[in-house]
Amino acid sequence: MNNEQRAAITESLLASGRYLDQGDFASYLSLFTEDGEYQLVSKVPEIDGMATWIDLDKSELQNLLDMAPRHLWNNGLRTHQISPPSFRFSEWEAHTIATVSVFRTCSEGTTSVYAVGHYHDCWTLESSGWRLKKRIVQLATRNLAPPSALPL
Repeated sequence: MNNEQRAAITESLLASGRYLDQGDFASYLSLFTEDGEYQLVSKVPEIDGMATWIDLDKSELQNLLDMAPRHLWNNGLRTHQISPPSFRFSEWEAHTIATVSVFRTCSEGTTSVYAVGHYHDCWTLESSGWRLKKRIVQLATRNLAPPSALPL
């Protein structure tokens, strides 16, 4: 993998957070392959294992995002801070892990940490460029206030 490919994947990874922050769900979904998947998981000490909170294919993720404007959310501004990823490559795929923190700023202007975790992404090369085949958001945070139904 060359530096240009690493840069393209990194830019898409960072753009994913910006798209979510801006509520640009169409652009966020465009990062996924047609058979793309999104999962939100967390390690739960009480069960000594992983709990899956959200497990959706791309069409289910689109349905969730299409419904979002119809719900009343505590919509504070969200800001994703995503670290530079580590890379592992195979012939047609790239696997990245990046630390992510999501901050929320309420209408009064107070900012707090909303969620902390890691993106475990599988990227595949298509004719249009690198696309997310699978995103697993592994959270350390386990107490999410609304709008927790939105992707992180």
